[in-house]
Amino acid sequence: MEFDKAIEKDRNNPSLYNGRGYCYDYLGEYQKAVEDYTTAIKLNPDVNAYYVNRGVSYLSLGEYDKAIADFNTAVINNPKVADYYSFRSEAYTEKKNYKKALSDLNKALELSPDNPDILNSIGKVYLRMENTDKALLFCSKALKFDSMNADYYSDRALVYYIMENYKKALADLNCAIKIEPDNALNYVHRGNVYEEMEKYKLALDNYNKAISLKPDNAVFYYYRGAAFNWLKSYKSALADCNKAIDLENDEPDYYNERGYAYLGLNQYDNALADFKKALEMDPDNYKYKLGPAIVEKKRKLNEKNVSGVKKER
Repeated sequence: MEFDKAIEKDRNNPSLYNGRGYCYDYLGEYQKAVEDYTTAIKLNPDVNAYYVNRGVSYLSLGEYDKAIADFNTAVINNPKVADYYSFRSEAYTEKKNYKKALSDLNKALELSPDNPDILNSIGKVYLRMENTDKALLFCSKALKFDSMNADYYSDRALVYYIMENYKKALADLNCAIKIEPDNALNYVHRGNVYEEMEKYKLALDNYNKAISLKPDNAVFYYYRGAAFNWLKSYKSALADCNKAIDLENDEPDYYNERGYAYLGLNQYDNALADFKKALEMDPDNYKYKLGPAIVEKKRKLNEKNVSGVKKER
């Protein structure tokens, strides 16, 4: 990295550390970014951008209190910048402090009226609050100002999906895909909508496309595995669930779904082991408690059928 060489020559230049921190951010190395921004702040604590950049890195690390502290500093130093309030609202949203998140976004909107990003963010906060009517209102407002933003269509599609208005959800996802045809996540979302509509082959087509674009994403294989289970293609479902677990082995949903694939293949011991594994990982999740009971019921039914055949013989 060129910044390394520059820093070796001038170790007291805060802008160099800030620049390298920005590069680390881009590479997803957020802890290294934080360290560089911190050095920049120590060398010159009067530059607001350093606090904002570090706050954004803290957001990526999930260290929301630290992010809020940095954005507080930025706001105190310059209370007239809308972005500072928007960034802070993200941290408040993740902490589920929706009242403060909305307060910040309303302040940002006051400073930057009719900003579609802010309007869409307000919609997303309302969605987290399960207020779908207001979520729909603000997401739609954002689209009125920018009808070529794929993210806005995708976010509104999620609102429609939760409202079970699958036709409109599909329409928005179609628009998002038309604008950004290489965004794998929108194909997954469209596949989810088709699953809810019980159009499993169309769901599969979308999951296939998503996987072709991002072949190392575990959740894509999980969703396709679930679709295969619905279609009773249990061997294919098992293969996809195995792939999902290979890529990410700490997600209980993947074991639970694989349990149903094993169940469809009459591999009761394997099914029970996976259902128990999911339950161990998340013992309070009701859906994981269903699997073991289903295994025992199906095992007894199978034994009864086998016994009936023997008697006939």
